[in-house]
Amino acid sequence: MPKSSITLDNGQTVTLQYNQEQEDKVMQLMQTISTNDQAMKLIKQSAKSNQNLVVEFDPEMSKMYSQGEWVPGQNQINIKGSLESAELLKTFIFELCNSINPAFVNLQSKKFDTGTDYAEYIEKHEATSFKLAFQIYDYGIKNSKWPDVDDRSQYSKLLDEEVWMSSSKQKSSNYNNATSHFDIYEKQFNQNSRSKTSSFDM
Repeated sequence: MPKSSITLDNGQTVTLQYNQEQEDKVMQLMQTISTNDQAMKLIKQSAKSNQNLVVEFDPEMSKMYSQGEWVPGQNQINIKGSLESAELLKTFIFELCNSINPAFVNLQSKKFDTGTDYAEYIEKHEATSFKLAFQIYDYGIKNSKWPDVDDRSQYSKLLDEEVWMSSSKQKSSNYNNATSHFDIYEKQFNQNSRSKTSSFDM
């Protein structure tokens, strides 16, 4: 898989991994991010907090439950590379916000009795990540000609934590081997418990 490294002006490096046919899309994504000061601040903060940050664009989402995930134990963001440009941008911003969320630092050391406890924790704090992602993306729409979201009113409703939590439990066919976003984390917890590992993705 081809790689390219981007050195930011704070001296940090981000490694991008993608298939050759994705190169133009990935380069366009980074160009779009560069037009938004808040997005650039975000990626610099992520690269500083997560040394040797890697972003992998998986064309088929074959190893992932959803279209994006932050893997804290590996300092890596995985994104479904076949997403359309606007959705790719939105997903990347959200996962960058997860990568700097203090609630996800040393996650493996936190104690969870059940998969439901773990999923509740993750979803609650991903709601916080979403608020920051919304702010940065909205700034891009208003100031950097970023593409607008398909349904702004529905998108805005997710800023309410209760709406976010409810939405996370709605059944959907968009996830690999999971019935809902909430179910992803329950399954991860159960799999890790069986294998006695402490590596979590989100």
